[in-house]
Amino acid sequence: METNIKAGDWTRPCRDCGTVEESCFDVGSKRDGKTYRKSYCRTCARVRVKANDRQNPEMKRARDARRSKRDWHADTLKRWAQEDPVARRQKIRNANTRRTHGISADEYAFRFQQQGGLCAICAKEISLGRSGPHAPAHLDHDYKTGALREFLCSHCNVMVGMAHESEDILATAILYLEKHNGY
Repeated sequence: METNIKAGDWTRPCRDCGTVEESCFDVGSKRDGKTYRKSYCRTCARVRVKANDRQNPEMKRARDARRSKRDWHADTLKRWAQEDPVARRQKIRNANTRRTHGISADEYAFRFQQQGGLCAICAKEISLGRSGPHAPAHLDHDYKTGALREFLCSHCNVMVGMAHESEDILATAILYLEKHNGY
């Protein structure tokens, strides 16, 4: 076998059996984002894992325990999603609201009701969900302090964000529109 093979060489042979066929190899990736071909073909890799399991049974038990726990958790979530999809969606929504805004879903809904279901800038009707006849509501916040403001429609939320929350930019935009719209 060749000894001075460059990294990323797709023609290098398996270290055990010497096969070069590309379809027999798995592809991995390094931390630098480059892909590479693994050093052993699938068949030899399986043989090596089994031999390692025989030599280190405690490592195999630990790996199997991690897999078992992961599989149990995934099965539980899947079963729960099938049994009560509404409760699952509500729990996910609550967790996302808590994570993104730092408030409970009840407080989120209360703030929305207090605002009357209208955008704070353009006064169009907005809705809490993604679906519905109205535009989805976005809870605006100060990007510097994180303080929550009011609910906006998608367009107004984008407008405030694109203006970098600058009153000067928005005032200049108003003057521009007045100038070109004949007001």
